Amino acid sequence: MNISDLRSTLTPSPGALDGLPDHVAAFCAVMIGDREADLAQIAKKAVIAHRQQTHSDSVATLGFALIGGIEDEGVTEAFRDGADQLSGRRFFGDGKAAGFEVDGIALLGVAVGFLAIDTEMTKREWLIKLLVDSERALRSNSWDGSLAAAALGLATDGELPQVASKELMVAIAHMLRFPVEPGIRQAAWEEIVVLGGNRDVAKQCVGLSVFNCAAAALAALPVNGAGVESLSQLLDNISQSMSHWTFEERRRVKGREPRKWHIDHEYHVQNLLWTVLKPIYQDLVDEESLPKTGHKTPRFDLGVPSLGTIIEVKFMNRSGQAACAKIIEEVAADAALYLKSNTPYDRMIAFIWDNMRQTEEYRVLIDGLETLDGVEKAIVLPRPLRMS
Repeated sequence: MNISDLRSTLTPSPGALDGLPDHVAAFCAVMIGDREADLAQIAKKAVIAHRQQTHSDSVATLGFALIGGIEDEGVTEAFRDGADQLSGRRFFGDGKAAGFEVDGIALLGVAVGFLAIDTEMTKREWLIKLLVDSERALRSNSWDGSLAAAALGLATDGELPQVASKELMVAIAHMLRFPVEPGIRQAAWEEIVVLGGNRDVAKQCVGLSVFNCAAAALAALPVNGAGVESLSQLLDNISQSMSHWTFEERRRVKGREPRKWHIDHEYHVQNLLWTVLKPIYQDLVDEESLPKTGHKTPRFDLGVPSLGTIIEVKFMNRSGQAACAKIIEEVAADAALYLKSNTPYDRMIAFIWDNMRQTEEYRVLIDGLETLDGVEKAIVLPRPLRMS
C-alpha cells in the first residue's frame, strides 16, 4: 500500500460523522482537524441539549469543542454548568448499568474541556476520582482503557501519560499540539499501516491523526540543497503555518498569561522569515551591503548566496491601488540596485506582508511584480484574520 492509498483508507467518507453520537462526532472532528465548521455545528446542538437536560455526552461534546478552538461564550458556560452538574452524580453504583464512567471518548472529552478552560483543581477533583476508578475498570480494554488513562493524566496535571495504545497516544498529543517522541510516533505509524482504515469511524479518524502527525514531522525535516523553486514554495506556504502563530485571546496553560506575537513592521516580518529559513538554508544572510552604486550603498533584507537569490521584504500598511503601485516601484528600484554583475545575486523574491488584507488586489499586484526584471517570484501574505 502506498502513502496516498493509506491516507484514503483513513479518511472518513462524506457524511460519516452524521450518524454518530454527538460526542463521538466531536471527537472525530478534532482528530481529523480542519473541521471547525462541523465542530461548531455539533457544539451548537450540545448547548441546546444541555439547556433541556444535562447529559454526560453533551458535556463531553462541549469539551471537545473547547479544545478544538470553538470559543463561543455559550459553549464555555454550558460546559462549566454541565460539568458542575455531573460532579454531583454518583457513578459505579446504585445498581445502574455503567455509562459515562466506561465511555473512554466521553471521559476524554470532559478532561480536555477542563484543560481548555484551565479550571482550579478543586473543580475537577470529582473527575479525577472517577477516572481512577474508570481506568482501573477499563484496563483490559486497550481502546477505552487508553482513553481513560490519557484523560486521567490530563485532568490531574495537564500531561499526557504513556498509554497502552501508541496510536491513541500520538493522536491525542497531535490534537493537543503536544510534542511526540519519534519512537512512539514510529510505533503508532506501524499500527496504522497494519490496521489501515478497516475499523469504525472513530478509530479511523485516530489513524488519520497519526498519519497527519507523521506527515508534519516529515515535512519539518531539513531540505539541505533545495533550489530556488523549493525556496519559493516554502515562502509561499508560510500562510498555512500562521494558523499556529501565537495570538491568544485566553490563557492556554495554567499560570501563564495569554500572549500575542504582534507583527508591526518590516523587521518583524524579516525575523519571521529568518526563523523559517535559517535551519534549511545555512548560508542565509541578512542586512548585508552590496558594492556601491554612485553615492548609494545598497543593503538587502535577506539573501541566499548559494542560490544567487535575494528576498526583499515589504510591509503594506495602507490599502488601495496607490499603495500597491508604490510597492511595485520600490521593488523595481531595489532589483535595479541589487541584481548587478558585480554581486553574487541574479534573482529576487519579493515577500509582501499586507497588514490591510486587501486580497482583491493581489492578482494584479503579483502579476505586476513578476514582470519586473530579475523578480523570480512575488508572494503576498495577508495579516491573519484573528490578528485583526
